Amino acid sequence: MTRLTQRRNRIRFIGWKPAAIVCVFFLCLVTISGQEPKSASSRPQSRPALERPSGSIDGQVTDDSGKPMADARILVSALSSDRNLKFESTDENGNFRIANLTDGAYRLRPDAPAYVAAESDEAGPEGLPKFYRPGEAANFTLVKGGVITGMVSNQTGEPIVGLNVSAVRIKGTDETDNFADALFGTSRPTDDRGIYRIYGLRAGKYVVYAGKGVAGFSRSSPFDKDSPTYYPSSTRDTALVLAVQTGQELSDINIRYRGDRGFTISGTLTGAVGKNTMLSLTALGSDVPVSGTFSMDQNGRHPFAFDNVSGGDYKIVALSGDDKMEQPSSGSISVSIKNVDVTGIVLNLAPMASISGRVTLAEPTDAKCESKNMSGLEQVVLAMQPEKKQTENPFLRMGNQASADRQGEFRIGSITSGSYRLRALLPSDDWYIQSIIRPGSKSQPSAQAPKPSQSPAELVSINNGESMSGLAINLATGAGSVNGQIKSSNQNALDFSAQRLFLVPTEKERADDTLRYAQVSISSDGSFSFRNLAPGRYFLISRILSGPENPARPLVWDPKERANLLHDAEAFGAAVEIRPCQAINDYKLVVGTNGSIRAVP
Repeated sequence: MTRLTQRRNRIRFIGWKPAAIVCVFFLCLVTISGQEPKSASSRPQSRPALERPSGSIDGQVTDDSGKPMADARILVSALSSDRNLKFESTDENGNFRIANLTDGAYRLRPDAPAYVAAESDEAGPEGLPKFYRPGEAANFTLVKGGVITGMVSNQTGEPIVGLNVSAVRIKGTDETDNFADALFGTSRPTDDRGIYRIYGLRAGKYVVYAGKGVAGFSRSSPFDKDSPTYYPSSTRDTALVLAVQTGQELSDINIRYRGDRGFTISGTLTGAVGKNTMLSLTALGSDVPVSGTFSMDQNGRHPFAFDNVSGGDYKIVALSGDDKMEQPSSGSISVSIKNVDVTGIVLNLAPMASISGRVTLAEPTDAKCESKNMSGLEQVVLAMQPEKKQTENPFLRMGNQASADRQGEFRIGSITSGSYRLRALLPSDDWYIQSIIRPGSKSQPSAQAPKPSQSPAELVSINNGESMSGLAINLATGAGSVNGQIKSSNQNALDFSAQRLFLVPTEKERADDTLRYAQVSISSDGSFSFRNLAPGRYFLISRILSGPENPARPLVWDPKERANLLHDAEAFGAAVEIRPCQAINDYKLVVGTNGSIRAVP
């Protein structure tokens, strides 16, 4: 029996790229993390939910020259679990409309053959993924992707025909990991000359290998039992890394096929296992997966297998869930391959952590903003931003986000043990965060500031398997804003790339209330913008960062840094008062030679 006939039968999906199938599968799992509670708890009185009609998100897709792109696809997914994935296409003018959307928040991802989305279109606020609400415009620029091409030959130099070749993006342009790309990559077979051409690649760093396809999505090959051969003729440990720029073509990336034997890692999942499970295989000492696979429910059994694996030490990580589970589950196990298949592995999955609570919105009687914004609580987006880089589970690196329901209730699952910054992203400039009360804390009057001994209100620490409920996020209307520009007093150009502008409360009782501090970046032209500010008196002060910035841990969370910032603000800052509903525009600031800031007419 030949090696070709020994290969197990695989399912073929016609007309779908493996990456698209992976994207849909992954989004289905991620959606579970934002599912709403199955039963409502006791609900405090708050602003009634608004009766809001279905809305739409309109936009346009253009290429990097500004030319409209027809027939580009838009993948739409909601942050809430009760809304399905859907596709839309652009018309001949590159325009699209995502219609009949219920109130909430959505992710949009454009796609066209050979093109990739500009990374600036994907970046959201402070390191979070970008999302859109009904009524907002969503314009995208698609740029020509990079290309890697070359020939695959055997040890005698003869071309190998029909062999799968994959390019795996292991780092983005900002040096961050890209787990979905690392799991499956982009694949193309060699032609009758042994030539392959992989196009539509995002900018970043890649490794290229030949001889392995995505389980369930590749054709039969005589080389199915071999481990991958990496460019130029290497194992994964010694593979050369290629840097690909937008629109760049790397040619002559030729691979001399090794033909090394590959091994299989197989087993079953037990414990809290859902119908759908994704698994990754990562070499110990690395946080970039070398392979990925699926496990589907087979009459109550949950088998899995990684094929074509080279010898070495690995970690298997799994994420599982379905619409009947209270929250997703995960698990991991280490395994070592020493020239023999490893079978009979039992990987136990346990429920992950979750957090739930309620958002309320209060309207003060003394001031009401004259705004036409009719935002509802469904447009409030909650995000758990990890304080430290998560490497244990590669499926969770996008961060956890969910939108509240009509009553303001929310639930975020798929949380691993650690400390997080709880972010409430508000749909209206008229709103601000009045207080965040964690479970077990006593409710405080809105005028009463936290005691100095208390941790920051946005800081949430949670353990695996924990279900934290009863979190209260209290919003209020009457927020203000400050927009302006900062310049140097000596007319010299300033470098604002590492400079940040802070608003510091002047009230002594608010000195340790981290929700009353605000921090923004300064644009290259010196412009800045503060939003969703609680009414009150503040100092404006600038600070040059001394090290890398961590959006999940603001500078003011550190008591010493907070005290230093307050001291400098009192000595060198510019005082500003923000009244309810006030928008301060064209606010001019000048930086002195001693670092002081003053307002100018």
